[in-house]
Amino acid sequence: MKQPQVVLELEQIAVAPLEQGRGIGEALIRKSLPDIAVQLAERGATLDAVLISTRTDNRAQRLYRKALGAEVGATIPSLYSADEVIMVARDPLRSNYTPSDARNASRLNQPSRPRACGRGR
Repeated sequence: MKQPQVVLELEQIAVAPLEQGRGIGEALIRKSLPDIAVQLAERGATLDAVLISTRTDNRAQRLYRKALGAEVGATIPSLYSADEVIMVARDPLRSNYTPSDARNASRLNQPSRPRACGRGR
C-alpha cells in the first residue's frame, strides 16, 4: 500500500528587517523539513509538496526557490492589495537533506548548549 502524500502550506515566515539577508529564513525552513518528515512518517505519510502564497513583488520568492526549490505555479491578479503568486515546491525534501539526515533529525530537536549572554565586566 502506498503511503499517503501530504501537501503543506507555508503560511507565515518572517525575519526582522535588520536581520534579513543573513540566511535566517532559509535556516528556519531547512531545519524544519527533517522534523516535518519524521512527524509525517510517524503517521505513515510522506511530504509531497509545499505551497506558498506571496505577493508578486515579495523578495522572499528567492528564498522559497533556494530553500525549497519552489516555482511559480500561478499568478492571481489584484488579490488583496496586489497581485499574488502561488509557488509550489514539489518534492521539497530531495534538495534539502539526505536520507541519513532523516535518521538524525531527532538531534535537531535536542536543546543546544546554553551560551553566555550579556555584557562582559
